[in-house]
Amino acid sequence: MKESTKCMDWFPTDMEFVVELQFTRSNEETAAKLLQSLYGDNELLPGLKVMSIHCKAHGLGQVGSQMLLDQVQEAYLEFQEKVQNLIGKNWNERLNSNGESPYDSIQKINHRDRIIR
Repeated sequence: MKESTKCMDWFPTDMEFVVELQFTRSNEETAAKLLQSLYGDNELLPGLKVMSIHCKAHGLGQVGSQMLLDQVQEAYLEFQEKVQNLIGKNWNERLNSNGESPYDSIQKINHRDRIIR
């Protein structure tokens, strides 16, 4: 005998799944319930809670303020400077570890380049 299909058979019960929603009109009550389910660990519907909310950005205001974007850029430039300093420090340590001056090592490198060509 064929077992009847239940609605729950369409959904995984042991892992998260994605449901896309769209507001058809502004609704503060529903928005509050979604956020309460997400942050308050409340059930949105019986046996169902919101695990995460991801919104596609449609403007700068949603992505972040200009101040936030400036701070991201500053952090990136600071990171880039630290990487450059680390590379330079490592290079200087390698040159100094042979007991040679950086000038002598550069001359040797240039000399080798000329031989290979």
